[in-house]
Amino acid sequence: MADTLALDTAPPTSIAFPLPSPSAPRPADPFGLSPREHEVLALLTQRLTDPEIAAAFSISPRTVHRHTSNLFDKLGVNSRREAAALAARSGLV
Repeated sequence: MADTLALDTAPPTSIAFPLPSPSAPRPADPFGLSPREHEVLALLTQRLTDPEIAAAFSISPRTVHRHTSNLFDKLGVNSRREAAALAARSGLV
């Protein structure tokens, strides 16, 4: 009977996508992005959705949306695709 009541004590599985390394040196940033905005941008360029990015950082999708809106303003773009293209051209990721 004890076997049927056993709980799974294994730690939760890790995120399937790589998170940006916080210790990696960052190139010069002419856009004034915060460290978290850099992290969100890196995952955004991998085509992750707001809920997927939220899960990666243990934050709400609404917070991710706010970070994304701030990114758009700072980068002067109107879409995730434009942000990803600018990030790649500028060496931000």
